[in-house]
Amino acid sequence: MSVGPACPGNAGQLTPARLAAAVQAALGQPVPRGLLTPGEAELIGGDLFRDAYRAQIGPSLVRLDAFVSDLARWTGTGTPQPARPAWYTCLALEPGARSARAELLTALTVQ
Repeated sequence: MSVGPACPGNAGQLTPARLAAAVQAALGQPVPRGLLTPGEAELIGGDLFRDAYRAQIGPSLVRLDAFVSDLARWTGTGTPQPARPAWYTCLALEPGARSARAELLTALTVQ
């Protein structure tokens, strides 16, 4: 996503809502107004990915959309806020993460 003085609003900031909008643009779906600059939406939805590559990564984009769009609904579209301190006690993961949610949770936990 582009960063620079000519970018309005939240352009250049990485938020779950902007990431979800970028994935939707890559899938050729309509993008909610104001989340991406016109240039970002055009680049991602246009020729960022060639047709053969887009067909190859299509299933991965659909899965990513399922992850990120749900996360974006919970976080909203505003400016990212620092997380409040919290205590973490325990997290049990099923071995061999078979579902998309379990894979995302595993990946985020490792990060």
